[in-house]
Amino acid sequence: MKHWALSLALLAAGCSPAPYENLKSATLVYGVGIEGEAVLGETTLADFVTRKGVDNIELEIAEDRFMFMPTYFGKGLKFVFPATKACHESIKMVNPSDIAPAFLNSQTETFFTSYPDCAHSRLQRIEASRNGDFTGRTDTGIVLGDELGDVNAKDPELKTGAAMAGDAEIMAIESRMPRQLLEKRNMTIQMIAPDLQRNGPEEFKLVADNISIYSDKPWDFFFNPPTGTNASETVTP
Repeated sequence: MKHWALSLALLAAGCSPAPYENLKSATLVYGVGIEGEAVLGETTLADFVTRKGVDNIELEIAEDRFMFMPTYFGKGLKFVFPATKACHESIKMVNPSDIAPAFLNSQTETFFTSYPDCAHSRLQRIEASRNGDFTGRTDTGIVLGDELGDVNAKDPELKTGAAMAGDAEIMAIESRMPRQLLEKRNMTIQMIAPDLQRNGPEEFKLVADNISIYSDKPWDFFFNPPTGTNASETVTP
């Protein structure tokens, strides 16, 4: 399956704060998104980028899907909008390098006029990464960089998933970074050991590296979303 991603830095003009600056310290609310800004399963691509602008845009492409992923704060915060089936059909023959520049604030209206079906693509998940400059937290108080014990104490509902890169002892021998997944319904936290100690697995200090919250809607909902008078409006529970 052909699959690749494109990332393009989009520079904001002028000195006034970008409209997305308030997202830098936002609270990721489990089952909701970011209250008043981005609601999982509800907020549309057109609504979001029109209101908040774009810092960077990534496009993830495969034969059976197309993802619009506006990113912010050095890729510290990402919003994932799977293209609707109609949108995918309308742009699948378009060169991605021609799509990305359209997400400059001054050109989004033109893009959605040319590809109106893409306007209704809805928010499927929000990801926060320790590699960027996002300083927010989850609604239970978890922040990127929290150690494993702190994460478990702040959200006891999180359960240990499969080790993401194999057995810890083998990884130590191979000098690979240990990874562990914590999860509950519609939420995952990837834990890593950025400062790998070489004295054995017991020395690993796992910290929260990535936090993802997901919509509870099935995939078919995003490919064939309902339309109506509120299709492009943010809904705040």
